[in-house]
Amino acid sequence: MVASIPSFLLFATTPMAPIYYTGRPPSPDLAQVLMLLAVLIAVFVVVARMAILFPAVAIDAPGAIWQNAIADTRGHTWYVVLAPLIPAIPLLLFFAAAIFLVRLTMPRPLPGLTMELALRLGMYIVPLALAAVVAARLYQVLGDRLNRPPPQ
Repeated sequence: MVASIPSFLLFATTPMAPIYYTGRPPSPDLAQVLMLLAVLIAVFVVVARMAILFPAVAIDAPGAIWQNAIADTRGHTWYVVLAPLIPAIPLLLFFAAAIFLVRLTMPRPLPGLTMELALRLGMYIVPLALAAVVAARLYQVLGDRLNRPPPQ
Protein backbone atom coordinates (compact mmCIF):
# COMPACT_ATOMS: atom_id res chain seq x y z
CA MET A 1 0.00 0.00 0.00
CA VAL A 2 2.85 2.41 0.82
CA ALA A 3 4.47 1.72 -2.54
CA SER A 4 1.32 2.95 -4.34
CA ILE A 5 1.52 6.45 -2.79
CA PRO A 6 3.67 7.95 -5.61
CA SER A 7 1.24 6.73 -8.29
CA PHE A 8 -1.69 8.11 -6.34
CA LEU A 9 0.02 11.50 -5.96
CA LEU A 10 0.72 11.65 -9.68
CA PHE A 11 -2.94 10.92 -10.42
CA ALA A 12 -4.16 13.37 -7.77
CA THR A 13 -2.05 16.25 -9.12
CA THR A 14 -2.92 15.74 -12.79
CA PRO A 15 -5.61 18.23 -13.79
CA MET A 16 -8.87 16.68 -14.89
CA ALA A 17 -10.65 18.34 -17.77
CA PRO A 18 -12.78 17.34 -20.68
CA ILE A 19 -10.83 14.99 -22.91
CA TYR A 20 -10.02 16.73 -26.20
CA TYR A 21 -6.96 14.73 -27.10
CA THR A 22 -6.80 11.46 -28.90
CA GLY A 23 -4.47 8.77 -27.68
CA ARG A 24 -2.59 9.27 -24.43
CA PRO A 25 -3.25 11.80 -21.69
CA PRO A 26 -0.74 14.65 -21.36
CA SER A 27 2.63 13.90 -19.78
CA PRO A 28 3.30 15.04 -16.21
CA ASP A 29 5.09 18.36 -15.84
CA LEU A 30 8.45 18.88 -14.14
CA ALA A 31 6.99 19.71 -10.70
CA GLN A 32 4.99 16.48 -10.72
CA VAL A 33 8.03 14.44 -11.73
CA LEU A 34 10.18 16.01 -9.00
CA MET A 35 7.45 15.45 -6.39
CA LEU A 36 7.03 11.87 -7.55
CA LEU A 37 10.77 11.24 -7.38
CA ALA A 38 11.07 12.74 -3.87
CA VAL A 39 8.13 10.72 -2.55
CA LEU A 40 9.41 7.55 -4.25
CA ILE A 41 12.84 7.93 -2.62
CA ALA A 42 11.27 8.65 0.79
CA VAL A 43 8.97 5.62 0.52
CA PHE A 44 11.89 3.40 -0.52
CA VAL A 45 14.03 4.55 2.43
CA VAL A 46 11.20 4.07 4.96
CA VAL A 47 10.30 0.64 3.60
CA ALA A 48 13.96 -0.39 3.52
CA ARG A 49 14.47 0.69 7.14
CA MET A 50 11.32 -1.16 8.19
CA ALA A 51 12.30 -4.32 6.27
CA ILE A 52 13.99 -5.90 9.27
CA LEU A 53 10.69 -5.74 11.13
CA PHE A 54 9.04 -8.38 8.92
CA PRO A 55 11.42 -11.25 9.75
CA ALA A 56 11.19 -10.25 13.43
CA VAL A 57 7.40 -10.47 13.32
CA ALA A 58 7.63 -13.80 11.47
CA ILE A 59 9.65 -15.39 14.28
CA ASP A 60 7.68 -13.58 17.00
CA ALA A 61 10.66 -11.68 18.34
CA PRO A 62 10.01 -10.10 21.74
CA GLY A 63 10.77 -6.51 20.68
CA ALA A 64 9.16 -6.59 17.23
CA ILE A 65 7.79 -3.04 17.01
CA TRP A 66 8.47 -0.41 14.38
CA GLN A 67 10.29 1.90 16.81
CA ASN A 68 12.88 -0.83 17.47
CA ALA A 69 13.28 -1.50 13.74
CA ILE A 70 14.00 2.18 13.09
CA ALA A 71 16.36 2.33 16.09
CA ASP A 72 18.25 -0.78 14.93
CA THR A 73 18.80 0.64 11.45
CA ARG A 74 19.82 4.11 12.68
CA GLY A 75 23.33 4.79 11.45
CA HIS A 76 23.09 2.04 8.84
CA THR A 77 20.69 3.73 6.41
CA TRP A 78 22.95 3.49 3.35
CA TYR A 79 23.70 -0.15 4.10
CA VAL A 80 20.02 -0.99 4.57
CA VAL A 81 18.97 0.90 1.43
CA LEU A 82 21.72 -0.43 -0.86
CA ALA A 83 21.71 -4.04 0.39
CA PRO A 84 18.49 -5.03 -1.41
CA LEU A 85 19.11 -2.72 -4.37
CA ILE A 86 22.57 -3.86 -5.48
CA PRO A 87 21.76 -7.58 -6.01
CA ALA A 88 18.49 -6.67 -7.74
CA ILE A 89 20.12 -4.55 -10.48
CA PRO A 90 21.77 -7.46 -12.38
CA LEU A 91 18.55 -9.48 -12.11
CA LEU A 92 16.43 -6.69 -13.53
CA LEU A 93 18.95 -6.10 -16.33
CA PHE A 94 18.89 -9.82 -17.14
CA PHE A 95 15.10 -9.91 -17.29
CA ALA A 96 14.94 -6.71 -19.36
CA ALA A 97 17.44 -8.13 -21.87
CA ALA A 98 15.57 -11.46 -21.99
CA ILE A 99 12.25 -9.71 -22.64
CA PHE A 100 13.89 -7.63 -25.36
CA LEU A 101 15.29 -10.77 -27.02
CA VAL A 102 11.95 -12.56 -26.77
CA ARG A 103 10.20 -9.63 -28.44
CA LEU A 104 12.86 -9.59 -31.15
CA THR A 105 12.99 -13.31 -31.95
CA MET A 106 9.79 -15.09 -30.90
CA PRO A 107 6.59 -15.02 -32.92
CA ARG A 108 3.99 -12.75 -31.38
CA PRO A 109 0.82 -14.82 -31.22
CA LEU A 110 1.01 -17.43 -28.49
CA PRO A 111 4.58 -18.64 -27.88
CA GLY A 112 6.08 -15.15 -27.75
CA LEU A 113 3.40 -13.76 -25.44
CA THR A 114 3.61 -16.81 -23.18
CA MET A 115 7.39 -16.52 -22.91
CA GLU A 116 7.18 -12.77 -22.27
CA LEU A 117 4.54 -13.32 -19.58
CA ALA A 118 6.75 -15.93 -17.88
CA LEU A 119 9.73 -13.56 -17.96
CA ARG A 120 7.69 -10.65 -16.61
CA LEU A 121 6.39 -12.86 -13.82
CA GLY A 122 9.96 -13.89 -13.00
CA MET A 123 11.00 -10.23 -13.10
CA TYR A 124 8.69 -9.62 -10.12
CA ILE A 125 8.92 -12.89 -8.20
CA VAL A 126 12.72 -13.40 -8.19
CA PRO A 127 13.59 -9.90 -6.85
CA LEU A 128 10.78 -10.24 -4.30
CA ALA A 129 12.29 -13.50 -3.02
CA LEU A 130 15.70 -11.83 -3.03
CA ALA A 131 14.31 -8.94 -0.97
CA ALA A 132 12.92 -11.41 1.58
CA VAL A 133 16.33 -13.09 1.88
CA VAL A 134 18.12 -9.74 2.22
CA ALA A 135 15.60 -8.59 4.87
CA ALA A 136 16.16 -11.78 6.85
CA ARG A 137 19.93 -11.34 6.67
CA LEU A 138 19.67 -7.67 7.67
CA TYR A 139 17.53 -8.69 10.64
CA GLN A 140 20.15 -11.26 11.60
CA VAL A 141 22.94 -8.66 11.43
CA LEU A 142 21.17 -5.53 12.76
CA GLY A 143 18.23 -6.79 14.85
CA ASP A 144 19.54 -5.98 18.32
CA ARG A 145 16.59 -4.18 19.92
CA LEU A 146 14.12 -6.35 18.03
CA ASN A 147 15.42 -9.41 19.88
CA ARG A 148 15.26 -7.88 23.35
CA PRO A 149 12.07 -8.07 25.38
CA PRO A 150 10.51 -4.68 26.09
CA PRO A 151 11.32 -3.13 29.47
CA GLN A 152 8.72 -3.86 32.12
